[in-house]
Amino acid sequence: MTSTSSSERRSRQVVRSRRVLLLPKTADVVRQLPPERKRKARAALAELLRDPDLGEPLERELTGMRRIRVGQIRIVYRVSALAVEVVAVGPRRSIYAELEREARRTDRSSAKSAP
Repeated sequence: MTSTSSSERRSRQVVRSRRVLLLPKTADVVRQLPPERKRKARAALAELLRDPDLGEPLERELTGMRRIRVGQIRIVYRVSALAVEVVAVGPRRSIYAELEREARRTDRSSAKSAP
């Protein structure tokens, strides 16, 4: 039996896995989903942890984001080194228009504040 010293235990690198980060507004939407859709959404989020490139990349104002289909709802997310940040969860018919509108609003406000 080999023992490790306390300095050897401290020097081991801890490998952190990526985690899912739900924005507060997004977490509320997931909480309000019907039970079956909520179960499927959570399963899809678990899959995203295993393979963040699973979803399809989005274009135009939503460049840099990806989406995954879960029945009739869409989960839109961004991937970073430490997290999969879920930006929005909602029905296909409205989610992209809402996100594009928000992206344009953000672009306008940042353009106004620039000298």
